[in-house]
Amino acid sequence: MRGVHTIVSRQASFLLLLAAFVSTAAALDAQSFVGVTAATGSTTLNGDRLQRAVVSGRASFAARLVGGLDVGDGVYLVAMPGWATRGGNVERHEAPPALGVSYSELAIQYVSLPIGLRVRARNEHIYVTSMIDLARVTSATLSTIALTPFALPDVTPETEDVLQNLNPWDVSIVLTAGALIPIGGPRLSVEIGWGQSLLNVTKEDFLPVDWALPPRFKFSGFSLRLGVQHDLGGGADR
Repeated sequence: MRGVHTIVSRQASFLLLLAAFVSTAAALDAQSFVGVTAATGSTTLNGDRLQRAVVSGRASFAARLVGGLDVGDGVYLVAMPGWATRGGNVERHEAPPALGVSYSELAIQYVSLPIGLRVRARNEHIYVTSMIDLARVTSATLSTIALTPFALPDVTPETEDVLQNLNPWDVSIVLTAGALIPIGGPRLSVEIGWGQSLLNVTKEDFLPVDWALPPRFKFSGFSLRLGVQHDLGGGADR
């Protein structure tokens, strides 16, 4: 219950931050916008090379609030507090081959706050965004299935909590390009994005023993985002 309370408290803090952001924009009579967005994509692990292993991507998801404040010439200061998942898969072939193969899946959940700049084209429908994403890990699990040629496969994965092995914070660069489609009062946003974490996911003093993942690694990945946003404040009606 304590962990759930902590996550709820962080989400509440993000909501209060966005409310303060919008209130400030209205007080300044500036052109601003608010909205919501959801994303799906794939992340993978980039790091130390593993022998006899194949690293592949894992589906990722995110749900965020969006707020933007016009700072002039079509440039907006943007904040996107919310929840996100990252992870990756590793297929590891044991030596000798008679020992079989193992499949491991890392799943991490974050609450995060990307902040950056969005530049809209003159037609107000096309934009690009560059952000720094500050993320806090809330949960992390590693699920493994081991298959051998001499035994029936155990389809139930062995899952362990690996939160203690990971850095509590992550910092990433996020770049997106998108379009705004009018749907009446609000506008539909469609984006493609790329992200790259800057910090090692595992702790510096972590000494892996029988660890299925690279000892040191970072995340990278692509995403597709769909959202709805509504313009507020001053400026001409869209």
